[in-house]
Amino acid sequence: MDLGLWDGGLWDGGVWSFVVSGVAVAAASFFLLVDFEAANRFLRSGASYRWAWYVAFALVMTLVWLYLELLRLLSYVTWW
Repeated sequence: MDLGLWDGGLWDGGVWSFVVSGVAVAAASFFLLVDFEAANRFLRSGASYRWAWYVAFALVMTLVWLYLELLRLLSYVTWW
C-alpha cells in the first residue's frame, strides 16, 4: 500500500523532505538555545572580552543555519 511517502525524494518536496527539514529546524533551534546559554555563562563567569567573539560567531552561524533551513522548508511548502 502506497501512502505517498515515496512520491517525492528528499529534494522534491515529498513527505520525507518535510520530515528532514523539520528535524533540521528543530536541531538548529536547540543549538540556538545552547549558544544563548553559553553566552549567558560567559557573561556570568566574567570571561575575557576576547572570548566574546567566539560566542558571537557561534550565534551568527547558528542563526544562518536556522534561516537557511527555514527557507528550505518554506520552499517545499510553496512547491507543494
